[in-house]
Amino acid sequence: MGLIYPVAGTDMTTPSYRENAMAKPLNAAMMRWFVEKYTSGPAELQDPRLNVYGRAELRGLPKAVIVTAEIDPLRSDGMMLADKLRAAGVQVVAQDYPGVTHEFFGADPQLLARAGEAQRFMAGELRSAFALPAPTIVPPQPPRRPVPRG
Repeated sequence: MGLIYPVAGTDMTTPSYRENAMAKPLNAAMMRWFVEKYTSGPAELQDPRLNVYGRAELRGLPKAVIVTAEIDPLRSDGMMLADKLRAAGVQVVAQDYPGVTHEFFGADPQLLARAGEAQRFMAGELRSAFALPAPTIVPPQPPRRPVPRG
C-alpha cells in the first residue's frame, strides 16, 4: 500500500503540526478546518478510520510504503503510522524528504528534483510489489451430491 503524506491520526499537537503551523501550501489551521468539516464532533476523532495510528488494528496488512515531506504538518502522522505498522508486524518502507513541502510529490520532476526522487522511489517499490507472483486462488468447489444407487 502506497501512502503519500498520509492523514493517519487526529492529534494536531504532534511535532510536525507545531513546527509547520504556518507552512504553505498546507498548515495546521487548514488541517483543523478540514477535520471540522469532515467530522460531526469530537467523539469522531477517536474513530479508528481517522485515528489510525492511535486506535486501528493494523496486523495482517500488506507492506506499506510511506512518503513524507519535511515541511508538512502531516509528517509526524506518516512517521507514527510507520512505527505502529512495524509494531503490528507489517513490513514498512518509509522515506522522509527534507526541504520540501506537502504536495511536492506531484510536482514536475524536471523542476523539483526531490519530486523525481520520490516518484522513482514509490514507482520502484510498487513495481517490485507487483512483480511478485500473484497468489494462487483456488475457486470453491461445488458440494458433491451423492450418486443415487439403484
